[in-house]
Amino acid sequence: MPKICAKIHESVMGNVLAAADSNIIGKHLSFNGVDIYISELFYRKEEISDKEFVELLNEYDNCNLFGNYTVGVAISNGFVDKDTVMLIDNIMHVVLLKL
Repeated sequence: MPKICAKIHESVMGNVLAAADSNIIGKHLSFNGVDIYISELFYRKEEISDKEFVELLNEYDNCNLFGNYTVGVAISNGFVDKDTVMLIDNIMHVVLLKL
């Protein structure tokens, strides 16, 4: 089972939680002819537990999530509706914006 990797990006426009499955970090995916790189610089600061991840989802209003495990935890804890999830090379992706 993969671990959840997470990193907080701070900006004057608001903070972003980036999280992804540890086993897809460094992979290239393709979507409609566009290469998507799951960058270690963007997604990995530390590996966190599911509980820590849920706490971060409660805290942040802007989240960029990649990976079947990571997005699955967000779905099972009520943060994401499974019908809003994109599949890119059979890997789940969602951008969560809370208004």
